[in-house]
Amino acid sequence: MTKIPAGIANGGGNLVGSCGATEFVDCCEYTHTDNLPELDVPKSDQLGSVLSMAVTVRIPTTLRPLSGGDKQVEVQAGVLSDVIAALEGTHPGFADRLLDEDGNLRKFVNIFVDDDDVRYLDGLLTDVADGVTVSIIPAVAGG
Repeated sequence: MTKIPAGIANGGGNLVGSCGATEFVDCCEYTHTDNLPELDVPKSDQLGSVLSMAVTVRIPTTLRPLSGGDKQVEVQAGVLSDVIAALEGTHPGFADRLLDEDGNLRKFVNIFVDDDDVRYLDGLLTDVADGVTVSIIPAVAGG
């Protein structure tokens, strides 16, 4: 952990209200000071574990009973197979509906990572970064 003074860091020092306030308030102008108490904050290389973002998975209507009716579910980032495993871990039944007996993506299910069909990317090895949206789209057939 790195120690930094409480307040708002600005050019090596901190800002504090001219009225003595150390937080954002609408009562005064801010001036520079260095004599505020210190807080423990993670170093930038530790922020990933502290500020972990998630992947949003959009659930189609036909699969919503598996997600408890949720239209969207958040899981940890990784490759697409990790995302499906995380989805299966929190909402059992998704893996059976998305993957065949050999662990491959079913032919009647389309999965998009940020609007790109994974069949034209790296399939189940497609990287799914933090903040990305994964959309599950069942194939439509008929006459």
